[in-house]
Amino acid sequence: MMQHLEVKLGKRAGYPKVQTVTNGRMFRYPAFLSTAANNGLDEITFSLHGHTAKLHDALVGTPGAFEEETAGLKAALASGKPEELASARKAVDVAKTALGERGPVWWTDGAPDLNRHKVSGSVYAEWWTASGAKR
Repeated sequence: MMQHLEVKLGKRAGYPKVQTVTNGRMFRYPAFLSTAANNGLDEITFSLHGHTAKLHDALVGTPGAFEEETAGLKAALASGKPEELASARKAVDVAKTALGERGPVWWTDGAPDLNRHKVSGSVYAEWWTASGAKR
């Protein structure tokens, strides 16, 4: 099993924060997750490539990868500190508000705000149905 040498070296070199961008599949193993955390891993960014198992697995070329990655993500979230999770959620909310995805509308042409509405009940319902898209 990997000894998380890169994490140790990052901490020894004086980096205040060590992070990784990963498919996260190994983090589903408690020993791997705890060793990474104990060696100083501060942040994990999981790279999901699709919103469904079928799409994700097809894009990464590994059957079962979505289930393994989401298991790793759930394990990492469960092992975290509640205050850090709350802080991360707040940061996401601030970013989404700044991008105009949340909060008051940023456009001035009088168009309605259709965020958080199902497309099937919107002015785009006919287009959605014709597209054959499924949810």
